Amino acid sequence: MTKADWLEVAVAKASRRVTLRDRVARLATPMISLRTGWKAWLLGWMALTTTFSAAAEEPTVPLQLQVDLTVKLLAYTRDPPADVLHIGILTKTRSAESLRFATELKIAFDRVDAIAGRPHDQAILEWAGPATLADETARRGLYLLYVTPGLDSEVPVMARALEETPLITVAASDSYVPSGAILGFELVSGHPRMVFNLTQARKQNVTFRAAVMKLMRIVQ
Repeated sequence: MTKADWLEVAVAKASRRVTLRDRVARLATPMISLRTGWKAWLLGWMALTTTFSAAAEEPTVPLQLQVDLTVKLLAYTRDPPADVLHIGILTKTRSAESLRFATELKIAFDRVDAIAGRPHDQAILEWAGPATLADETARRGLYLLYVTPGLDSEVPVMARALEETPLITVAASDSYVPSGAILGFELVSGHPRMVFNLTQARKQNVTFRAAVMKLMRIVQ
């Protein structure tokens, strides 16, 4: 079995796990009683509309599964560094949700023994503007930058600041990929699929092997 076949099997197995969890969740969700009346329905609708923009940034693929797939995917980059892989997790400290996602991602990466056969470390970074991010990326020698939800308006300026920087940017929210993140994950019929921004990848000198790119949805 080739590495590409192995990754495809891993994605398929992960897809089945996500689908099963979704089915269990749906079965476990209690039905709303009609006795709650139209007032409860109206309150629920108002809550939904006020949180719609935040929900749009919610990861569609569970963070642990994203990390598992990212770890496998990094074995297919063309030029991984020879020593330690440094990972940054970008967060907006004024956002409780962003901090929560960052903490979950760091814990998930902490559990990984090795990535592409190499040791790794990960640190949570605060968004303090594009220039500061570019400087911090260079100072730390980051190989991968994970972008947490809550940074939607910052993604385009982040992408421009990182042009010519050989850094893989992964978005916890797949909606960030068209805006300038290189990689993200989406659910299609209950199955996770990788989303790849080819234009931004070229600007940041990031390349993946052709075999794994066949498994991705490419956006320009």
